[in-house]
Amino acid sequence: MRRNTQVARRAAAAGIVLFGVGLLPLTVAAQQRDVACERTTVAGKEQLLVTVREGGKVYAINGTARTAAAKRGWIDGKTAFDPGPMGEYLKEGLEKCGVSTAASTPAASSPAVAVGSAGGALTADGLRAAANTGDLATIKRYIAAKFDLNRRSGGVPALGTKGSPPVSAAAASKQCEALDLLLNAGAKADTGEQYGFTPLALAAQAGATQCVKSLLAKKVRVDVRTAPGADTPLILAAYQGHLAVVQLLVAAGASKTLKNKDGDNAARAAQVMGNGSVASYLR
Repeated sequence: MRRNTQVARRAAAAGIVLFGVGLLPLTVAAQQRDVACERTTVAGKEQLLVTVREGGKVYAINGTARTAAAKRGWIDGKTAFDPGPMGEYLKEGLEKCGVSTAASTPAASSPAVAVGSAGGALTADGLRAAANTGDLATIKRYIAAKFDLNRRSGGVPALGTKGSPPVSAAAASKQCEALDLLLNAGAKADTGEQYGFTPLALAAQAGATQCVKSLLAKKVRVDVRTAPGADTPLILAAYQGHLAVVQLLVAAGASKTLKNKDGDNAARAAQVMGNGSVASYLR
């Protein structure tokens, strides 16, 4: 299923939809997607089951739903969707069950909020948004206010999931000037991410060559695996056909022999997706 999703991504490269830090499968654009939330009782405790119905199939999104997937004939959503879309589906589903997924607003004295020279509140979500769009002026305002540049955005409190730091947002959206500004001001380049999507993995998947160069210059780990499929940054870049990124990662010592859960090493990943030049380089 994951490989089918990779093929869909490649086939739709020219018009693919970006959502959060992940890529939506091609089928989302072509077929109706219905997010649902079901209340059930397990061992005397109420549980919520969040699912997505698409193309006649049901994908289990949250942990409780994935546990019940085999019994109900559902597909584990982690095999089909990247973390970005999974998080959005979780939010939508929980809200349908009446569970608020809004990040709590910290008090003015909290380290998550600072006050800039213009008097406006600076928040972790605001900094992440600026990094995502490459708003250098706003990022400089945060830096001048001595805001914690490693502060994570809100995440999904109802599920206990963490948000992501601004460097991840910049890397995923190929905002390499913003990334450099954050790194030069002291932001961490090698952050511990849920699902293993480090800034390097996000930049490699996006084909953000300059971002990859900047992160490698900070001596980040090159072989961190993602949780959904055990992909390394090199495998992610190979699937997407980003030859320049692949060359940078190999030069930095990335393993060409590590395999993901599909049994693909980087060369095989490139071959599966029809990226001949990348496959040839990696052999």
